[in-house]
Amino acid sequence: MGAICATTDFSQSCGDILSKVLQANASGAQPTDLLKATVSAAIDEIATGIVELDKINKDIPEKAVAHDDCMALLGDAKKDLNTSIYLLEGGINDVATTTAELNNKLSAALTYQGMCVDGYPEADQSTVQSALKKIEEHTINSLAVASGLSSSSPQPNNSAKRRLLTTRLGVPAWIKQGDRRMLDEEEGKDMKAFINITVAKDGSGNFSSINEALKAVPQSFEGRFFIYIKEGVYEENVVVSQVNLTFLGDGSQKSIISGNKNIVDDLTTYQTATVAISGDGFIAYKIGFRNTAGPEKLQAVALRVQADHVIFMNCRMEGHQSVIYAQAYRQFYRGCYITGTVDIISGNAAAVFQNCQIYLRKPMNDQKNVITAQGRLNKRQTTGTVLQSCSIFADDTLEPEKSKFKSYLGRPMKEYSRTIVMETDITDVIDPEGWEATNGDYALSTLYFGEYTNRGAGSETGSRVKWAGYQGSISKDIALNYTVESFLQGQTWLKDLDVQVRFSLSS
Repeated sequence: MGAICATTDFSQSCGDILSKVLQANASGAQPTDLLKATVSAAIDEIATGIVELDKINKDIPEKAVAHDDCMALLGDAKKDLNTSIYLLEGGINDVATTTAELNNKLSAALTYQGMCVDGYPEADQSTVQSALKKIEEHTINSLAVASGLSSSSPQPNNSAKRRLLTTRLGVPAWIKQGDRRMLDEEEGKDMKAFINITVAKDGSGNFSSINEALKAVPQSFEGRFFIYIKEGVYEENVVVSQVNLTFLGDGSQKSIISGNKNIVDDLTTYQTATVAISGDGFIAYKIGFRNTAGPEKLQAVALRVQADHVIFMNCRMEGHQSVIYAQAYRQFYRGCYITGTVDIISGNAAAVFQNCQIYLRKPMNDQKNVITAQGRLNKRQTTGTVLQSCSIFADDTLEPEKSKFKSYLGRPMKEYSRTIVMETDITDVIDPEGWEATNGDYALSTLYFGEYTNRGAGSETGSRVKWAGYQGSISKDIALNYTVESFLQGQTWLKDLDVQVRFSLSS
């Protein structure tokens, strides 16, 4: 038990908790007892942290907004920490599965704490950091102890190579296999038989706005709830908190949800999202997500996702800076069209973008294009951004002038930023250096950026950056760790849902 504390980042805090655990159960204490006690300590410290945060003067709107965000984020962190206790109290019959779930929840809890700090004006961030210091220490130690529950991570199942599964959009399990095949052949046309609510701007549906439809979703519903969003541009900001909800559209350029919130207008990045997803098990199919604020408005999110086991299939995400805020948990994007300029994909989820088309737009004159800005805070967080079998292009606004603007695969948003680009077509829009520093040498030795068997004029790694954290061309064995099966534990939740998914590598 003492050896476990020696592996943590804050061994003194761990040792203090370990002493109490041994005192309470001297003969039968187990590593799970230490983990439960450490998570419980983090939960207890949240109340103390809130008291300290309440002391910060909210004399300007920016601080008041940041405080409100922080209270919500700490509530989310507390929920995930409590879920971790629940998982441990249920017993560990399958070490690998339980460890993956614990890592998922604890990683999110730590991410929320970091977001709380980042939301405040820079002058207040050190004060907020101090208020949350003990919560952060216990959460980081919890991740360390959780990683010790299993001597090795789950290994990839190579038998899944090249496997494609298609079962239509979360069709109820009672549908027989023959009917599933029929639905596959019809490419989802017959899914309208399962629609619960229809939204239509022309009045032909149950509601004319998406928010009205969401209010009508029953609080308790067995199975999956389907909302069909007919063709139209829906100018509204949407928050989806319900679980197991599916949005079906007429096409990603037909059924569009559009907003224009941005940080220049005194909002935090967190609050700018046109659509925010917080309900687990969400699926979107053929929906457009758009933020029209424009490049001069800086961060303006089209889609923010802080939900587990979410799927976006054949969708379109449009904006300029911070288009997709992949905030936390496990997320899968397949066959999507994504376009923007700066930090197009940000956040600290475990997110895989597979077979997506990424189009870089013309930025402002003083800007550079950056596709990813991953925000992993700690080396034990099981998070990162993976681009697999995607294609990267300059759009029509950038193509004639691409020599005037540098474009990069990514940059580190936090100290342990992790991004993998593999089996992807990279055109010459990407600068030969490949990756961009954020601020001097910040995170360049601790980040983890890697590439695997990419193609195209912009894929050569010979002229890439020489940072200590840049891995260059990674091996196949390492790349397997970032497949849908291994990185997202995809076999446990994607198998029976409506996605075309490659669980492993393409070759």
